Amino acid sequence: MKKFIRSSYLAIILLALYLPIAIMMFYSFNSKDGSEYTFNSFSFYWYDNLIKNSPFLKSITTSLFVAITSTIISIVIGVMAVIGLSKISPKKSRRYYAIANIPLVNADIITAVSLMVVFIIMGIKFGILTLIASHVSFNVPYVIITVMPFLKRIDKNIIAASEDLGSTQRQTIFKVILPSLLPSIITAAAICFSMSFDDFIISYFNGGDQTNVSTFIYTAKKIEPYINAFGTLLVSSIFAIIILFNIYKSIVNKKAAEKNQLKNNEYKIKKINKFEKKIAYYQGIIDYKTFTKKTKNIFLLIKYRYLFLCLKINQIRNYDSKISKLEWKKEVLNKKIKNQILLQEKYQNAIFKKEDLLKQLDSLDSKSKIEKINSIIEKLNKKIKHWEYEIEWQKEHESYVLKKVTDIQNTIDEFKDELAQVENKKEKQWYLNHIEKLEVRKFEIIEGKSKVKLKKTIAKLALLKQAQSKKIQNVYAKLSVIKNLVFVSFLIKDDKKTKIITKAKNKVIKLQAKIADINNKKEKLYIKYYPDYINVEGHEINVNKWRFKNLKVFMVIILFGTSFIILAVTYALNNVYDIVIGNWGSYIRMSLVTDFEKKYNVKVNYQQYDSNEILYNKNITYNYDVMVPSDYMVKKMAEESYLQPIDWNKITIGGKKGTDGVNKTLLSQLNKTKIDRDKITKDLLPVNSQTSELTLKDYCAPYFWGDVRVVFNMQHKNVVKFLKDNDIKYNAKTGAITNQQKLSWDILWRAADNNLNLCLNDDDKNLFMYALEKDFQIATPGKKYENGEFKDFGDASDQITKATSDLINLIKGRKNVGLYTDDLMTKVQLGDFDVATLYNGDSVSATDDYMNAHKNWDSSIAPFVQGSPQRNGETTNAWTDNMVISKNAKNTDLCYKFISFIYEQNTQDQLVDETGYLVPTYAENKTYFDNFLNDWYKPIPEQNAVPFQMLSKELEKQLVDSYNKIRMQK
Repeated sequence: MKKFIRSSYLAIILLALYLPIAIMMFYSFNSKDGSEYTFNSFSFYWYDNLIKNSPFLKSITTSLFVAITSTIISIVIGVMAVIGLSKISPKKSRRYYAIANIPLVNADIITAVSLMVVFIIMGIKFGILTLIASHVSFNVPYVIITVMPFLKRIDKNIIAASEDLGSTQRQTIFKVILPSLLPSIITAAAICFSMSFDDFIISYFNGGDQTNVSTFIYTAKKIEPYINAFGTLLVSSIFAIIILFNIYKSIVNKKAAEKNQLKNNEYKIKKINKFEKKIAYYQGIIDYKTFTKKTKNIFLLIKYRYLFLCLKINQIRNYDSKISKLEWKKEVLNKKIKNQILLQEKYQNAIFKKEDLLKQLDSLDSKSKIEKINSIIEKLNKKIKHWEYEIEWQKEHESYVLKKVTDIQNTIDEFKDELAQVENKKEKQWYLNHIEKLEVRKFEIIEGKSKVKLKKTIAKLALLKQAQSKKIQNVYAKLSVIKNLVFVSFLIKDDKKTKIITKAKNKVIKLQAKIADINNKKEKLYIKYYPDYINVEGHEINVNKWRFKNLKVFMVIILFGTSFIILAVTYALNNVYDIVIGNWGSYIRMSLVTDFEKKYNVKVNYQQYDSNEILYNKNITYNYDVMVPSDYMVKKMAEESYLQPIDWNKITIGGKKGTDGVNKTLLSQLNKTKIDRDKITKDLLPVNSQTSELTLKDYCAPYFWGDVRVVFNMQHKNVVKFLKDNDIKYNAKTGAITNQQKLSWDILWRAADNNLNLCLNDDDKNLFMYALEKDFQIATPGKKYENGEFKDFGDASDQITKATSDLINLIKGRKNVGLYTDDLMTKVQLGDFDVATLYNGDSVSATDDYMNAHKNWDSSIAPFVQGSPQRNGETTNAWTDNMVISKNAKNTDLCYKFISFIYEQNTQDQLVDETGYLVPTYAENKTYFDNFLNDWYKPIPEQNAVPFQMLSKELEKQLVDSYNKIRMQK
């Protein structure tokens, strides 16, 4: 297994990196009926959908324009900063360099909020200028950190030489420094472009009316399949650029190789030599009337090829591993011997240098210089001490060696004296052998181990090289003998002489023509690569140097400039708009925006957001024309003078004017929430209004409406058993709980206790609603809905505290309980849950996707069941998302046309099909789906769902703080 991992490590890493991209590209060709997770059939539908998606295409244009503009500005500022830092003292340069790197380690959210606050204080209107400025602020550090190391590598002598030769500072920068920094500048530009193109957090807070790709995708309620198509086109473009760049680099490298060959007079020298050899062969046929013919003996040919191969192998192995090791060992020993010899010299030099520094020290007054010299002397003292120890050790070793040599010599003398008295041959031989060994030992000690090893290494190296050379000579000798047998010369017969000689002459002419072509090409290339001064046939040719050297540069500048101008014009045309619309992500089919533009010949700036609070904050920095906030946010914005009243007579609904075309049940829901007239500025009220209170209906036109449901996954046996144990009955065909009077919100706590996978909608108001309804049968702290109106009910603060405690008990320490936002739809679409709480429209859409993913599913049977708790008077949160018109709307008539356009009958079906939510003109007899999902659209009776009411600032703060405390448990 380990061997497999080692051998396949790179493949596994590449698979992990590129498999998700490959899956995305595969799903981009899914059909309309397929989902984000199931492939139905091959189609280009989502590419067509992408082309028609006007708002998304505008976001791509914005991303490209901002990325390129911010990159250019960042490169200019960053390179200037790097050159400036190189001109100051190293200490200051390091300090400023460290400061410049702070944005790189700082959290993006901090940078984004800081920039937003600065822009607000300065009174700058949020838009393209703030977006580009914020991108430049985080791009410049990347330029500095990328270019600075390259600048430090530039040899200062080159810069000094340019100045000595009379160049000005500007000429030095543009002709010496910038060309040397060009690779790093290109790298920095690539980093800046990629960072800017896909930036989200900083763009989200500082974009104003500008939406780039990342912000558009993030604010969508779910990942739409057309994003896969965009990703595929983007990845394909990057691959194409990489391939084209590699082709360009190969061409450049080929030209560089050609230029180098021309310089060294080696241009196609191998080919010319090959042609010349052939010419010599054919010339031999012409001159000597003989030709060489290869033998047909297969054994000789095999032997010749074998010997030829052996010769090549032996030539390659001339420096094999053994020889390389010996060469390396030889160099190491040489270095060791030299170091031992130079030790005394290094020691003496250090002593002399120390004495010179001590003399300088006596004559200095500057404290900084004295400290510097003292630090150098301290380092020298350490080196001198070390070398003294080494020299002392060498002296001790020499005395030891001398003593050892003396002892060995005495032993040799003793053996020689004893040898003179021995007569036995065996004993004599024993003495001779020992005397020889002692002589060798004595020699090794006198010479030193390193020198003896060096001599042995050199001897081994010589023997190896000699043996290798001998092998090559032997093989070459055999090859020469075989070659004479393989290639045999024959005299040309008289009857074939004319034909063969003519053929040989033609071959010579052709080969000479090829050599002439190569020389002509060589001449042209020489003119191309060395245009300053060329001598051809004795004539001097002056070529226009400026044209050759600057044509490419100007072509690149013109190409880039033209592309950028086209992009800038496209961006400018897309940002000349007549109306700005702010809406929730995935709350409309994007083609409808394009249809509205075509119908009224206008330009729409379509913005997306993912929460009411984000919309509210964006109104501080930018003005929308039409927005789609929820009911409680409509009230808040109306009270704070952000909205103007709706004139229902200007809205056409199915050919009718006014409120006749809007669902009456929904309007009654809006009438529940009243706005205190005293809290609204007078210019917002109709002139003829004499009433003391206004309803939400006076400020908004309903867009979608619905409630929060509990959904159970009937594909899991433990869920079926859980419902049976809790006496919850349901209709398997319609997916509706039939005895909702027995269903309570405490079912969530019981599900968690039974270890069911519980997925909760992560919205502060919905989260508190679960506990408040369970404990007090209220949806809003301190408010109870009775007899058509809200009444004060209990201590709201205590109710929030109790609900917080219950929710912490539900969430804390439970791995089976999760909080989800828009990704909750994904969980339901995949069936990865037991019990979930989500909006009715989301449950319809997710269930429909689940059934589409399972093609064999019987559409008459519900995979999930859902209901709204009604036990003991419990209710659920009812909500409406509404179209409102900003007080500062530039074109009010166009705003009403957009609202009317949304209300048109042909649009309603598309909105329902896109989102699964109820539309404001919903009729009781209207059927949107052919299966049970239609029952999930029935209007909510007033007694079973009530809208959330706005709280006081103190209670709102307590609610938010408690919500954050609950989230911290996860």
